Amino acid sequence: SLTLLHGLEFPDLQVKSPLAGCKGFQCVQQYVGLEDSHYSWEVQSQIQGRSEENNVSWTGHVLNMTSQQWLTAGETSQEVWRHPLTIIVPDNLKAAGQSWTTLLIGGSGAGTPVQEHDGDVSAAIHLATRTGLRVAVVGLVSQPMSFAADPSGLMRDEEAIKAFSWRNFLDHPDRPELPIELPILKAVVRAMDTVTAFTNGTALQFITTGCSKRGLAAVMAGAYDERVKAIAPCCTSLDSAQSIRWATQAMGSETSMAGLKDYVGNGIPDFLDSPQADLLFGEIDPIWYVDRLKKPQLWLSVGRDDFFMVDHTRAFWDRLPSGVPKLLSVDGNLPHTGKLSKSPQFMN
Repeated sequence: SLTLLHGLEFPDLQVKSPLAGCKGFQCVQQYVGLEDSHYSWEVQSQIQGRSEENNVSWTGHVLNMTSQQWLTAGETSQEVWRHPLTIIVPDNLKAAGQSWTTLLIGGSGAGTPVQEHDGDVSAAIHLATRTGLRVAVVGLVSQPMSFAADPSGLMRDEEAIKAFSWRNFLDHPDRPELPIELPILKAVVRAMDTVTAFTNGTALQFITTGCSKRGLAAVMAGAYDERVKAIAPCCTSLDSAQSIRWATQAMGSETSMAGLKDYVGNGIPDFLDSPQADLLFGEIDPIWYVDRLKKPQLWLSVGRDDFFMVDHTRAFWDRLPSGVPKLLSVDGNLPHTGKLSKSPQFMN
């Protein structure tokens, strides 16, 4: 059968979900907790250097990690997710910080050689040598990818993947595993497992950070995993439905905000007030399980973001848990880069 909306035809593949019967955060817990024999890791290489900023030497351990199988080979071209995982250990590693690791959720996928001057690795080196703490960089998502249910047949990446995965779920709300946020979170959790294993059980406490969809993953990891003691999301937001409403109200239904074009193209605004959307956001938007975020938070935002209105934080800021440190830093002259290396308010 076909679902018709917004000029698109989405074929129904009639696949049975492994998460039948769950709702909201239960789906998150069940998906990440699914046993998966694909999980593995191995050490690939080692890189070394010295920070030009503070003259501190560092060693980078480059690992290859396979986090999971998401969907099946009949549904997507990237069903098995593989990731580079680079662990930066500075020579000034603090004795008191042996159990701590900052996990930077980056954007380089498997097959990309890890180099010192890559944006995410460079940011990790900067953080590690300045703080005296271990910093790990996990690259995701596996992309580009195509979907059997996609009427366009396109090879998609970044927002095009995310928007299509939302639409696919909205058409098949009995399959909670479809939104891309779930496998992204599972990859982050497996990265923490891997860092802990690589350090022989030493690394037990994490700070998660990342930008855009990876920033949301940092927040979801904070809600899901007790090992995450603080979060520092960059260029992301909570209450996504409200953010999309405000953007389309301010800019028009065919919004000129470039970051939302994939969502408009997949008809997402047409669903915002539907029961399916309630199921989607109840699962992937931590505002609906915000009580699980009772930990220190540093939110990094920019004034020229083409995904969010400049005042998007008013949708969720007062709903964050009280009694824990909450900081917001806004750089008025940066766009939605998705790169922590472009965020001086964080890097400094």
